[in-house]
Amino acid sequence: IPASQMHAFDQHSRSVAVALAAGLGLDCQLNLNFLPQSLYRSSAPVITTLEAARCAGLAIDRLVLEITEAEMISDLPGFCASTSAGAPGRGAG
Repeated sequence: IPASQMHAFDQHSRSVAVALAAGLGLDCQLNLNFLPQSLYRSSAPVITTLEAARCAGLAIDRLVLEITEAEMISDLPGFCASTSAGAPGRGAG
């Protein structure tokens, strides 16, 4: 995957995994990886993933969201603030 398309591919892969898990009727947790820079830029990856689960009829409490080690988080406080602001039921601060 070209670097310029990595974050779009990252999101698309999660949406496909959610739909596939729902279609197969899996009754276990679904662990989904996120690239750190995708989350730092916007809360859209989490929101889009949760929306994909809702559309597929997959309970969001079965989702386990994981941050990959593929990218460095250079501003940990900023990263934590941006990811917390995008979490369901949480405000910006």
